[in-house]
Amino acid sequence: MKYPLKIVLVVFTAVLLPILHNLTSSPQMIALENKQSVRLTQTSKGFTNGIGPVKVGMTIGEASRVAGVKLSQKSSGGEPSCLYYEPQAGLSGVDFMVTDGRISRIDITNPQITK
Repeated sequence: MKYPLKIVLVVFTAVLLPILHNLTSSPQMIALENKQSVRLTQTSKGFTNGIGPVKVGMTIGEASRVAGVKLSQKSSGGEPSCLYYEPQAGLSGVDFMVTDGRISRIDITNPQITK
């Protein structure tokens, strides 16, 4: 039976896309990425949704695992629900803003990454 393209696209967008998103953001997928991806280093590339293997929306624990480096809380003087973290070693000029337990923004001042 043939289905019109419009119906196929609606089903994909409404049903399959959310399922794929959940599968790719699961702890198992993050662990798989950890094995396959490059760690967070001075040569990591910045993107609109993250840097290297670290993505906006991850928890600090998830980000530390995929980055291969512990992220430590910085003194930021902000609200308790909005904190800053930085890599403990190996990478300077990258700060992770965490809102309500998840990375919400990544500040990159390292010229090697921003070039």
